[in-house]
Amino acid sequence: MSRTWRMTTALASAAALAALWGCGGGGATSGSLQGFVKDAAGRPIAGCAVTALGATATTDGDGLYRLNDLPEASAVVTYRAAGYTPSVARVPVAVGQTSQWHPTLTAARPSSAEAAKGTIGAVHNRGDGTGAGISLSASALKTTAATVNVSVTAVMPSDAGFATSAPGSAAGPARTTLGRACLSITDPSGAAVALDASKTLSVTITLDAAGAAGLTSAGLYHLDAATGVWSLVGAANRAPTGFSFEGSAPAATGWYALAVPAATPLTVQALVVEEPSSMKPVIGATVRARSASGAVDVYAPTDAAGRAELVVPGGDYTVTATKLPPPYVYVQKGPLKKTTGSGTLQVTYWLQPQGGASGGN
Repeated sequence: MSRTWRMTTALASAAALAALWGCGGGGATSGSLQGFVKDAAGRPIAGCAVTALGATATTDGDGLYRLNDLPEASAVVTYRAAGYTPSVARVPVAVGQTSQWHPTLTAARPSSAEAAKGTIGAVHNRGDGTGAGISLSASALKTTAATVNVSVTAVMPSDAGFATSAPGSAAGPARTTLGRACLSITDPSGAAVALDASKTLSVTITLDAAGAAGLTSAGLYHLDAATGVWSLVGAANRAPTGFSFEGSAPAATGWYALAVPAATPLTVQALVVEEPSSMKPVIGATVRARSASGAVDVYAPTDAAGRAELVVPGGDYTVTATKLPPPYVYVQKGPLKKTTGSGTLQVTYWLQPQGGASGGN
């Protein structure tokens, strides 16, 4: 009831104003057009642009518009409002008269991609705690298809044939890949759907504990399928809890990789001896290099010269040496000295035979 009263009052007021402006009186040379613009539910549409015979107006909060000083004609009036299908009407305009036209606008039917106005994506959980997920706005889809098929495939260093050197083909220093994810989007016919690169997507790659150890962020790379070149497209930051890394990049299908600069290999050269004075070698001792995180733990036996060599990724390591019986039991006296340089760690380790017995075999 209040809306009907309001509209009636507004029209009455407009009629009164028309009388004051001289409409309908002698000597007039133009006419006017006014009305209310509403939607299918009868609600007023504010901000609707109304044009006719070169004149323009915009509806107010009540949906009311008015065009003055129109010449006598059968006017073509256009109504345009965001989110609605434009409406065109032909309304007669008479000199000295105020014509009335109250159009109803229909909500515009968006394209299939715009209709969703939401987020699409997919997740691949590998069952071992690792995996990947990629999501993006439906507005990034460059297709008229009503539905699309989205899939994500995650691959990890534990998979057979995983190339940890990729994206080593990218410009810059060598990199170590921690995990990869592939995004595929197709329409119902199976044709690939392209994405609007001006939009962004979100990539999450979840590693295992060893892969995430010591990292708070990593580079996010994308593979150009046409050139075979990986490019840095963003950074992925580690989530506050767990082993997931999240980043954003320009929207594109294909492979994404989480990678860090490759560490310079470290060569561990160990010499194991019985006595510091004689430097008699211990043959068959086990030299072990273990990283601080425990992710790297490698062994090698000493040769006839009491030497062993291990090559490991760069980092901090604890190096130990042991010799199990028979024929002698050795007491670990620890490193005599350590030297480092140019990616090499040299350790001389003292294993003393228990009771002072010689054990040089």
